[in-house]
Amino acid sequence: MNFTVNKKQKGTTLIELLVALVIAGIVVSLGFTVYTIITRQFQRQSREAEALRNAILIKKRIDNACRKIAVLKRCNERELSGIDQTGDSTRTVRYRNGSVFSATDTVTSGFKEFVFSLAEDSKKKNSKAVVLWEGVIAESGQWVGGELTVGR
Repeated sequence: MNFTVNKKQKGTTLIELLVALVIAGIVVSLGFTVYTIITRQFQRQSREAEALRNAILIKKRIDNACRKIAVLKRCNERELSGIDQTGDSTRTVRYRNGSVFSATDTVTSGFKEFVFSLAEDSKKKNSKAVVLWEGVIAESGQWVGGELTVGR
């Protein structure tokens, strides 16, 4: 009597290899898709953060230029002028052609729209006036604005 025992073959079959390749392909394509989505979101957040930093910097520059005016002489939509904090010279901040200027220096540029306005209590003598300014940054479309309290 001769008994033969079927020995299991060592190695993998072609079907097993194909199944493994299909599963690996699905996992890799899902990973690539997730990576692409995360990368796009990170780039969008980076652009928004940069636009916000730019708006904050623009606001600080304009506020600093306007804050040097202590006593207001004139305010219209495009220009703000008055006596500076030392009391011995006139300072002017104006908007023209997308830029804000203080004297001959460019404070900032890149505005699509910009306007100064004045809010004051005209019933009181020697009252304080509030100068408001606002603008739309051309590149990002963000609104930025500020205020300044000055003497009259």
